[in-house]
Amino acid sequence: MKMLKYQKAGTIEVIKATNHEMIDRETAVFLNRVAKLDLEFDEKEDQVDMCKAMEDYRKKSEVTGAIKGMRRLGASENSIITEVMEMYSVTREYVLAILKEQAA
Repeated sequence: MKMLKYQKAGTIEVIKATNHEMIDRETAVFLNRVAKLDLEFDEKEDQVDMCKAMEDYRKKSEVTGAIKGMRRLGASENSIITEVMEMYSVTREYVLAILKEQAA
């Protein structure tokens, strides 16, 4: 219930403090939808590592912000891809997937 109260802000701390890093899939899906966490995880797995899901969310948010900022500065797509890969230690495919999401 604390996750519903805090939603995105402080969620990792709540998960760690309550020792609920691994939770069943149904609970993870419920929390993700009700608390509007926008987490991505495999909904076919029996257990979900909520800390990993939150870290993945944080990283994606940072990469997305970096891409938007670089676009505002007029950087080319190739430059954006190269810089983001280097700054965040992500693959080219990861950056391209985010670029595709932003274009949609």
